[in-house]
Amino acid sequence: MLKLNSYIARLRGLVGNRRVAPRYATHLEKSLVVYVHLLDGREGEDSPRRAAKIVGYTRDVSETGLGIVVPEIRLGGVTIVNPNRTLRILVGIPHEPVEMQCAPARYVRLEDEGLDAGYLVGVQIISMSKEDRARYTSYLKTFIVEGI
Repeated sequence: MLKLNSYIARLRGLVGNRRVAPRYATHLEKSLVVYVHLLDGREGEDSPRRAAKIVGYTRDVSETGLGIVVPEIRLGGVTIVNPNRTLRILVGIPHEPVEMQCAPARYVRLEDEGLDAGYLVGVQIISMSKEDRARYTSYLKTFIVEGI
């Protein structure tokens, strides 16, 4: 997996990087716990599907999306990686988690190598409350200050 990532990074250097927002790696001590919930218009606050969740962690973060590692891609018999699906994701930034609605963009199965077992899922942030957006953006600025 690492070889493929290095080839992709070299290719981006040659043809340009299409990413809109810079990504910040959150490996090791910077990984953030994430809780992934299914979200659709039919679910109320007390819905069993809304209560079901997958627990994972971030691989990288940006203002427009997240790379998250989860142990599975099915929740209650429903796949979370359907591009038409909306996910409710709670990200455990320090002091208080932020909530965001996201759309899955891509996923890849990870090799069984310790902590990185499961799936890497790339999600695009669709919406957040103003308060959560401000706290999340402020948190991202800590990566710039710390040089990560």
